[in-house]
Amino acid sequence: MLLPVEGIFLSIFFGIASACSIVVGQHLGANQLDEAWSMAKIFSVLGPFVALLMGGLLILFNDIVLSPYEGISEQTRLLAKSIFYIVGGLAWLKVINMTLAMGILRAGGDNRFCLLTDTICMWLISIPLVWLAAFYWQLSFFWVVVIMYSEEFCKIFMFAWRVKNKRWMKNLTS
Repeated sequence: MLLPVEGIFLSIFFGIASACSIVVGQHLGANQLDEAWSMAKIFSVLGPFVALLMGGLLILFNDIVLSPYEGISEQTRLLAKSIFYIVGGLAWLKVINMTLAMGILRAGGDNRFCLLTDTICMWLISIPLVWLAAFYWQLSFFWVVVIMYSEEFCKIFMFAWRVKNKRWMKNLTS
């Protein structure tokens, strides 16, 4: 039920990450490394800030967003509402990672690092933790969804470290 809502919400930030990639890439291509670094810092703050604002609005207006599902049971509606709080409250994590990976690192051609980080965080961290939470610890669906965001927490540290060390700042045009 909430996947389309999250998809629409995140598609806005794909656009911001793409804009970041274009702007940062233009500066890198012109050998304006200081300007590329400045733009990277601006976008890495702007995206999550806007995501926090929009996530707050999603949470505030969740009844309106969930109104097309009026025919569902009360238990399902309450579960969807609680998951909606997770999606709205933690979307900024995904946005930070989209901005750092798609917008900044890939602008400098650091695709291999992005691929390795995505693979490690998903297959070695998130999927095993979600499996343990659901089948071994038998946590509620709410907590399984929260644990799904472990991938995003892992990525933040790896992507932020890579952005900060500036090894990604390469002119791909020469």
